[in-house]
Amino acid sequence: MINQTNEDSSESSEHNKHSNFPKVIMFYGPPGSGKGTQANLLKEKYGFRFLDWGHEFRHFSSTHLNDKNDPEYWRAKRVQEYMLEGLPILTEDLQYIIGQSIIDGALNKSGTFVMDKCGVKIGEAQWLSNLLHQNNIQNILFHLPLSLEDAIDRISNRYYAPNDKKPYNSYEEALSHCQEGMLPIKRKDEDRQTTMARYDNLYRIHHIEILDTYKNTNFTHVIDVDASQNILDVHNIIVEKLESFQKS
Repeated sequence: MINQTNEDSSESSEHNKHSNFPKVIMFYGPPGSGKGTQANLLKEKYGFRFLDWGHEFRHFSSTHLNDKNDPEYWRAKRVQEYMLEGLPILTEDLQYIIGQSIIDGALNKSGTFVMDKCGVKIGEAQWLSNLLHQNNIQNILFHLPLSLEDAIDRISNRYYAPNDKKPYNSYEEALSHCQEGMLPIKRKDEDRQTTMARYDNLYRIHHIEILDTYKNTNFTHVIDVDASQNILDVHNIIVEKLESFQKS
């Protein structure tokens, strides 16, 4: 289900070059820790594929909503409705869609892909850990710890180019990605109070249990990288760890 692009031919040589990398690279950390940024930096450096869960849900819905006789029609309709209402996708639908994407990407295609998620709920982490283990999909999890105050500081200084979901770390950087006549904006839902609530709900309350879920299998390689450092410094540490993993 992971979509390939016209870059596949050039990426295949990179996949062969780095064939000893784990099949799946995951990132986990609080809001503002740079999970998506680090996943995309690896994608750009090595030509890895990026498995975006939201994209997979949208792709599944658009693919199966054209024909009511499609056996996946009603699941696709339900997923679309939940997304339009801003509700979390049902666990059974998440597991079905993302599970297919992971198995298809890891077992039926060459190379590695990255995800900026490993599950924000205990049940999601347990399911994903079991899926990887049971299918013998070699994987690595980079944990990017970041204090609450650092997360608030980083998120409060984010800017966005209109019609662009990617956050930028300065006004100038966002401005360089704005279309002519547009200016950078800040999101209203990235105030201190909202960030504190998201930090608790998406990370602080369950992060020890989620990390232990992966560590206890002795199958997933879990590596901590301090996310309070400069983004490129964090990236260089991750690259060093990956290169060391490849040689082992």
